[in-house]
Amino acid sequence: MIIFKNSVFQLELCKFMVVGSIGFCIDGGLLTLLMKIGWEVISARLLSFLMSVTVTWLLNRLWTFRINKSITAHREYAYYFGIQTMGASINISIFYILIDKFPPFRDTPVIPLGFSAVASLAFNYIFSKITVFKR
Repeated sequence: MIIFKNSVFQLELCKFMVVGSIGFCIDGGLLTLLMKIGWEVISARLLSFLMSVTVTWLLNRLWTFRINKSITAHREYAYYFGIQTMGASINISIFYILIDKFPPFRDTPVIPLGFSAVASLAFNYIFSKITVFKR
């Protein structure tokens, strides 16, 4: 199996990014809403992350990739959740390392945010493709 077939790779990656954008909107929107109604930030973030991962798994399962018939939906979700959690850890780690090691980034946090988003996107796509949604 080759992950990077030109047209298949480009289409899947575009779909994956659209789904990720939807997930980001759900995550950020729900986080904002829950905090506005009085939830504590950690609880609100945990629920918003869980909802975002669930929706993106379902959309990626139904639209981006073909369903992996070799594993159950529950196991597929568990793998996907694990990958998304590792991707989030990579994102946060890179962001904080760049902020810590390069103080000018503190004034423009969108730059380290961009680097961390690209790194976690690459990780999430590759590992979702080869472990969760493999053909």
